[in-house]
Amino acid sequence: MPTVTEAIRSFLTARRATHNGPDLIDLYLEHASHLETQVNVAAGNGWPVDGKRGSFTDGIDEWFNLRIPSNASDKPHFRDYEIRYPFDLHAEAIGSTGWDWNNRTSRFFGYDFDSITGHAAGVGVTVDELDRIREAAQAIPWVSVRRSTGGKGLHLYVVLSEGIETENHAVHAALLPGSAAIYRRYGLRYSSYG
Repeated sequence: MPTVTEAIRSFLTARRATHNGPDLIDLYLEHASHLETQVNVAAGNGWPVDGKRGSFTDGIDEWFNLRIPSNASDKPHFRDYEIRYPFDLHAEAIGSTGWDWNNRTSRFFGYDFDSITGHAAGVGVTVDELDRIREAAQAIPWVSVRRSTGGKGLHLYVVLSEGIETENHAVHAALLPGSAAIYRRYGLRYSSYG
């Protein structure tokens, strides 16, 4: 059985050719085993495991969401281990904050702007606001602007040519330019690859 980091690398490599942002997969793979990463799994044909949030079972296998590293906002740590379920059958989304937890360095930042359409009350911005955000971001040469996978939102990425030393996730998040004001104004979520 592969380890968690081997399974993630294999999963993304296999999907690179058909992904709408292969360069984002390349960016992730460049630092893969060191990046703060979230893996969300789909329930598929399984059912929730009592007392284990984000965990499912079909009576044979048990699969669950993964977060690398543990304790990211304080003293991050992670010990790679064998994945005991068919990862490629259950992984639904893999994302990263851009923080290299192993080297305590911010590698990139991401912003996720969601459209109001298709989201819960209080989440997202109007089409006019998305258009203004897109226009403003496209005027900045070091910001990459992309449509979300569903096509109704925006993902903005800032890739750093040289990393910025950051001791933990909290410091990385605090470095996001204007993060507090932007989060409040536009109802942002911390971005991830989708």
